Amino acid sequence: LKHPIVQQHFKPPHDLKNVPEISYYDIMSSLKNCMQQNRRGPILQLDTVLEFMQKKFSVPSKEHLCIRISSFPLAIQTNSRFMRAERAAIQRMEIELEKQFKILLEHRANQLKQQLQKDFS
Repeated sequence: LKHPIVQQHFKPPHDLKNVPEISYYDIMSSLKNCMQQNRRGPILQLDTVLEFMQKKFSVPSKEHLCIRISSFPLAIQTNSRFMRAERAAIQRMEIELEKQFKILLEHRANQLKQQLQKDFS
């Protein structure tokens, strides 16, 4: 934490004893949650995401997170693309499940129809 490059890039507070273990996934999932919560609200700001993460990781300040997002617009764009791809994949799966369910129902209906014909013959 005392190394000059660490100080320059992450600006950890002087009272920081332990660096929280925060992964890229944690950052991107927090960004996604904020984007979903603020879907109809004002333009999402980096401070909003950092405040969300501060609460999530129970640290005293945003600086105690020790993270650096060098291009917030790129992070938003990446997350937006991921969310669109996720929605498209879910829609494809729903369509496929509907097709499979329809086939299964038709097959079962035919079995019941044949059984009824046997029983009444």
